[in-house]
Amino acid sequence: MTEPFEPYREWLGIEPHEMPVDHYRLLGVRRFEDDPTVIAAAADHRMLHVRSHQTGRRAVYTQKLLNELAAAKVCLLNPGSKASYDQVLQAVFFTPDAPPPIGQIAIAPFTINSQDLEVVVDDSSEDFEEEFEEQSGSNLWFVSGVIAFVLLLVTVSTVAYRLRMAKQREMQADDWQSPQIGASTLDDLNYEESEPILLYQEANGSINLDASFAQLHGPSIGLAISGNVDVIDAWESMDDWVSWAFKVVKLPPQGVFQVRVTYAARVEADGGSFVIAIGDQEKVCDVRGTGEVVTDEYFIAVPSSGVHTLAVRAKSKPSQRLMTLKSVNLAFE
Repeated sequence: MTEPFEPYREWLGIEPHEMPVDHYRLLGVRRFEDDPTVIAAAADHRMLHVRSHQTGRRAVYTQKLLNELAAAKVCLLNPGSKASYDQVLQAVFFTPDAPPPIGQIAIAPFTINSQDLEVVVDDSSEDFEEEFEEQSGSNLWFVSGVIAFVLLLVTVSTVAYRLRMAKQREMQADDWQSPQIGASTLDDLNYEESEPILLYQEANGSINLDASFAQLHGPSIGLAISGNVDVIDAWESMDDWVSWAFKVVKLPPQGVFQVRVTYAARVEADGGSFVIAIGDQEKVCDVRGTGEVVTDEYFIAVPSSGVHTLAVRAKSKPSQRLMTLKSVNLAFE
């Protein structure tokens, strides 16, 4: 029976037990690498290697991997997003030390003063031997019980520690599922205009436009991290907007994609609206201000195959901020 192909292992040297990996491991550089030249060179080298398989029988695996490499490169080459990402990694990897091992029980040395000994010859040696055997048996059971208790205590402590660490990592990974929608600080956001990244269709025909791939435009909008997920935040100006460049190879029937917008908005933002546009095709979408993550679905037509740009712009904004945007997905239906 043929083993399933592992693109991470075969192309990037990442073993299955290492998954999921952080951006640094994905690019093959040391964790928290600060030299942008090293990061850029490593990303370009890996992306070039993956692209060499785009025309082979493993081509179906390339696009997802290229998108992940591009996202890692963009995140780590931007000082603002890198600082936020490193902060998350430090919380995950620099956890409190494991509980110290239980030390050996100090036992005072047992000394016998030979001067105090008195040799007594007793004819009832058989009774003495039986009594000694009984006492030895009792001591053996006592020592065995102590050892078993210590081993049990160590096992329970270790299991409890591992469960606590696993729960902590799970909570960090799931922060986006119940985000705290509050006021972001300047240190949390990246306000620099990002460079466009051309995204490709996945093997199933869908196109995933995540926040980490977005090109940001405007005076206040920025890229932030919620949990370990990149999001577009501080959408405060009507002049703020985002865009993605993508390439369509195969169109769905009638060229219509199902659009899934995943975002979160405060209660006071309810009733606002935004526009999704691809060329001349536009779709007006309402903002649901629930304070929780929601995914709204729409339909939009793409006129032809080739390179296109999807833009998201504010249309109306009843409160200070429009929304916190995670992704726009074009599903092949």
